[in-house]
Amino acid sequence: MALTWDLGKIEGYKEMCFIPEIDLDGTISGKKQMNPVTEVLIWGTMLVGINEITDKTYADFYKRIKLLEETGSLLLTGTDDEGNLVESNPSLQDIYFHRGLSTNATRWTEKQFCKRLGERLLETVTQNIKAEIKEFKDDNIEAITK
Repeated sequence: MALTWDLGKIEGYKEMCFIPEIDLDGTISGKKQMNPVTEVLIWGTMLVGINEITDKTYADFYKRIKLLEETGSLLLTGTDDEGNLVESNPSLQDIYFHRGLSTNATRWTEKQFCKRLGERLLETVTQNIKAEIKEFKDDNIEAITK
């Protein structure tokens, strides 16, 4: 099933969710593009299992984003003035101002979300340990064969 979304109930959505496109030379074109925060929140509904940001759900949405962050999941990427990679997640304010956003993502209870989060954490840690073991073995084989 394809992800669908509705931004029409977000207050001031035309200005908030769509920003001027900037050309490679730094000039603002006449075109609009989706705000990267809006795009991340749309796709984020699938990651957190909350398919509508409302007055009642925005704090839980933020809490789940923060829990994902603890597992190393950072959804926004960009560069700073010096060209260094900068990663972050939408802020509480970003989420609050996107109240009205809705998608057809599957809804999860907090228990279902936490189960998925635990599975994701276990998978990440397992992959990291496998890589660490491989590096350890490679380093020790080199030391032994010298």
